[in-house]
Amino acid sequence: MDETKLVSNTWIEKGVTMKFTWYPGENLEQFQPFNQVYGVVFNSDGQMLIQRRELRPWCLAGGTVEEGETAEETLRREQIEEADVTVKNPILLGGQRVQFPGGHYPNPTKRFIGDDFYQLRYYCEVDQILPQTPDPDHDIINKRLFVPQSEINNYLGWGITGQVIFDQAIALYHHLHP
Repeated sequence: MDETKLVSNTWIEKGVTMKFTWYPGENLEQFQPFNQVYGVVFNSDGQMLIQRRELRPWCLAGGTVEEGETAEETLRREQIEEADVTVKNPILLGGQRVQFPGGHYPNPTKRFIGDDFYQLRYYCEVDQILPQTPDPDHDIINKRLFVPQSEINNYLGWGITGQVIFDQAIALYHHLHP
C-alpha cells in the first residue's frame, strides 16, 4: 500500500499527541493489533447512528475487544450495550491506526499493550431498535440519534480522516441500496 496516499489527522488532547491514519481494506489480518471496534451504522432510511454519554461528545457506538471475542462479536455486543440496536450485514471498512508520536500513551486500564494499534470500522445496518437500557460499563442510558449522512461529521468532528471513513461507508450504503 502506498502510504503517501493515506489520510491522517494529528490531534492534541490534554497534552497528548495522537495520530490517526485511515487504512481502507477488508483483510482483518492487516490490522494487527486491533483493540477497538466501531460500527458505522445505517437505519432503513439511510440515516447514520451516533450516541453519547452525558456531556461527552457524540461518537459512534463501539469499544474494546474483550478476551476471546472476535471483531464481529465485539461490534455486535457494543452496539447493544451503547446504542441498544442489533445490527446485520457487517462489512469491514478498514482500520484506523492510532499512534502516540510523543510517547505519552494514556493507558490507565492497561488493557492495551503498546502505543501503535488499530481501531476497526465496520459498515452495518440496524436490524432491531431495542428499548434503551443503561450501558453496563457506566450504568447510564446513552443518548442515541440517527442523523442525515451529510451531517455525520458535523456531529462527530473527526476531520478529514473521519470524512474519508464516512464517505466510504456512505458509498457502500448507496451501492447496496440503489
